[in-house]
Amino acid sequence: MKKYDFTQGSIFKSLLLISVPIIFANILQTAYQLIDTFWLGRLGASALASASLSFPIIYFVISLAGGLATAAAILTAQYKGGKKFEKINMATGQTLAAIMLVAIPISLFGISCSGLILRFMDVGGDIYANAVSYLRISFAGAIFMFIFMVFQSAMRGIGNVKTPMYIVLVTVILNFFLDPIFIFGFDSFSGYGVAGAAIATVITQTIAALTALYILFFGNKGIKIKMCDLKIKKLWIFKIFK
Repeated sequence: MKKYDFTQGSIFKSLLLISVPIIFANILQTAYQLIDTFWLGRLGASALASASLSFPIIYFVISLAGGLATAAAILTAQYKGGKKFEKINMATGQTLAAIMLVAIPISLFGISCSGLILRFMDVGGDIYANAVSYLRISFAGAIFMFIFMVFQSAMRGIGNVKTPMYIVLVTVILNFFLDPIFIFGFDSFSGYGVAGAAIATVITQTIAALTALYILFFGNKGIKIKMCDLKIKKLWIFKIFK
């Protein structure tokens, strides 16, 4: 893939080359829930409501992940500009390690407290059980979402905005086809209903995260981390959360 130097040439062209893939990827990020809405609507209003009630909570977690992952974009951009390439790798690895300190407790809290959260939102009746299942499974996949957010931010920091966009595009398309299988079933498989939509989304988010990790460890997209980069260092953690 031809590399473009964003520090040279037309500012307008550079802005377009950076911003268009980012905007497209951000739109695609919301497509997971839109796809769930599309397919669950075929199960009826109750099924659709069960998932829809979880969306504000899921969007909050996505926003939190994006905010924390911004540290990767800031640090990698700084080190890219200063041509400190080893620090780019270290910054990415340390952000991954730091975000796990947040993602794991959030995931565990969400899994164990989904019912309480929905009760607090005054959710009850027929939709409560399905809403709890959907939210609980979504929280189980939060770790993978956080991992991909760090990858996406780090890549954007060094100017590689297309790779994350392609991964999101492929996984969103995959999610569109997995959703009906896990919701309605296929052949002798009866499906999981509302929970199936969440399962399909978590599967695609896991694929995105594993692809991101493979690229970070073994790829040639501008960042290559080692296991030692994941060893938590207090100075770096302070810099990330500052």
